[in-house]
Amino acid sequence: MSKLDCPIVRDLLPLYIDQVTSPETNQAVEDHLAGCPACRRERDALGADLPEPPLQESATTQQFGTMVRRMKRKETWKAALSVLLVFAVIAGGLFAIFGLPLQVTDNEDVEFYRVYPYENSDGKKMFFLVYSSPLISRSLESSVKQEDGKDILQLNMKRDLFGEGSQYRWEWSYGISVPEWADITEVRLGHEVIWTREANGSDPVPDYVYAYEEFGSIGTIQSWTVELDGKENHTDYPAPFIWAVYKNGSQIVWDLDGNVLRETP
Repeated sequence: MSKLDCPIVRDLLPLYIDQVTSPETNQAVEDHLAGCPACRRERDALGADLPEPPLQESATTQQFGTMVRRMKRKETWKAALSVLLVFAVIAGGLFAIFGLPLQVTDNEDVEFYRVYPYENSDGKKMFFLVYSSPLISRSLESSVKQEDGKDILQLNMKRDLFGEGSQYRWEWSYGISVPEWADITEVRLGHEVIWTREANGSDPVPDYVYAYEEFGSIGTIQSWTVELDGKENHTDYPAPFIWAVYKNGSQIVWDLDGNVLRETP
């Protein structure tokens, strides 16, 4: 995932503080805050209580005032979310009646950098993807279809019907499981073939593909950064690269071919 810049993070901070953002957005905001003192100060300012009442007020009055202010802020968000929920229900009903989709396929400006088939630690068939897409609400959908006697992994990027484009991009690494019965010989994004066993099946699988399993709340990797185009690169490492920081403090930086650019114990 590419790192967000300060304007986007500051726009997201009110939603982040009120815990209405997605886990992916939370991670992107926290990655930025870890290296940006200015945005941390903005976060602290937004999350802090309002100034304390004058000293002559009693402690009970102060506590009551603080409680009222917090309730007003929560009620404002609740009212806004209620309006959005009503709109979503009405829109969903209309779209259901007329058979119109709330999400549409949009594979434009999606770029795949690497595709690797592998087996995870549980022996499941997987495909590891490294790609970038515009910064709007999108999700990658996958399915296996059979065509001309071949098993094909079909990928499509879905976006909200009313989602707008952005000059900023998400940069992702992602593992997709495939059914045990499937013998995938081709991967497509829409109608575009992005991997074939004949052309790419002998490519060596980099170590970072297997390391990715250790990323998450129960794994040994604390943070995982994918930098592809170099536009938001604030490190000394040449893009593109994948950077893993382990919970014990050690770090590894790979290029996309799996060569280790830097490793610190």
